[in-house]
Amino acid sequence: MYYNKNHENTHFRFAVSVSKKYGNAVKRNKIKRQIREIISKCDIKTQSDVFIVVKKTTGNLLFQEIQESILNLLKKHDIYEVKK
Repeated sequence: MYYNKNHENTHFRFAVSVSKKYGNAVKRNKIKRQIREIISKCDIKTQSDVFIVVKKTTGNLLFQEIQESILNLLKKHDIYEVKK
């Protein structure tokens, strides 16, 4: 995950990149949907840009493991609060 503070925008932006090495289009779209779902449940508190790069070893992980990994990365950069 790459993170950059963006003072020009008043909202949070993120992008997800999945290489063709990850798998076919179905698998790539599934992981992107899962990541979008995880991000949508987070309340991002800063003006920031996040770029998430999915590695091909992620295919072996369960949804909960992916969620924990992303939330830990967001927490590490101190850019989110969990919605209640």
